[in-house]
Amino acid sequence: MKIVEIEHMFLYNVIKEVITLTFQLICEKNEPYFIRGYDALWKKLIAGLFEEFIQFFAPELYHAIDFSKRKEFLQHKLYQQLIANKKDQQAVNHLVKVILQNGDEKWILIHIGVQDSDTQHFHKKMFQYFYQILDRYDQEIYTIALLTNNSSKSNDYYYHSFYDSALIYVFHSYDVEAVRITELKKSTNPFATVVLAVKYANSSRNNTTKRYSLKRNLLIHIFTRFPIDTKRNNKYIHALVFFIDYQLPLPKELQQKLIRELATYFKKEKIIIYQNSWKSNQSKLAPTLLELMDYLDNRH
Repeated sequence: MKIVEIEHMFLYNVIKEVITLTFQLICEKNEPYFIRGYDALWKKLIAGLFEEFIQFFAPELYHAIDFSKRKEFLQHKLYQQLIANKKDQQAVNHLVKVILQNGDEKWILIHIGVQDSDTQHFHKKMFQYFYQILDRYDQEIYTIALLTNNSSKSNDYYYHSFYDSALIYVFHSYDVEAVRITELKKSTNPFATVVLAVKYANSSRNNTTKRYSLKRNLLIHIFTRFPIDTKRNNKYIHALVFFIDYQLPLPKELQQKLIRELATYFKKEKIIIYQNSWKSNQSKLAPTLLELMDYLDNRH
């Protein structure tokens, strides 16, 4: 190999290493709000508001869990192979280990995705998750299947029979489209707002004007439902607005219009409270909150 070629190769490797390190630093600096995809978006939300997630989607399980004990998101390589689904990039699967009130350990499988018209395939997939985890880890899991865009009505069980042999596997499911908006707006649980965001995203997929109106109303609903007078509500606002920004993206001109309209919603005394809170977490702000804070700073 010629000296020039060696020098070029060396320079290429140096540049590649610098780019890699720079990217890693950016990710670390912006964590936990650096989102790498749909999966990471949901994982961040669930991890940050896990108790509220269980309370909303699995109320019968809620009182059995000891939330004072540390939860653990399991990242076993074998498990990742089990739940890998290259055909459906919008599917989210997380396995969480929790401790119950009686001290027992329990694994919870959280499946979030779009159910297609092949309901039998979906039911079978839920059963396959169960028996493969049971077979490899000897753990009986509790499954929560959150269907974000269910195209067909279906039961929450898998059934198989052949002559005298039969098997039935029942799992817990939540169909976003089956829940009424009026009921969601009454709830004080932040995941009711999450479900609203998903429903609004589904209904405005090809209509940016409608999406703008829905996003504006939903953000005002958040500020009204969770006044920033407690640390908990402040946490809810940050998490929900971030999720909504990625569920309901807007073209630049409509996003700018949204910021102007939101700014008129705040009275002077509210502006001071919100700005003080947001400035202390500026590096972690959702895009809309960051833009709104900058706009309010420039306006006053």
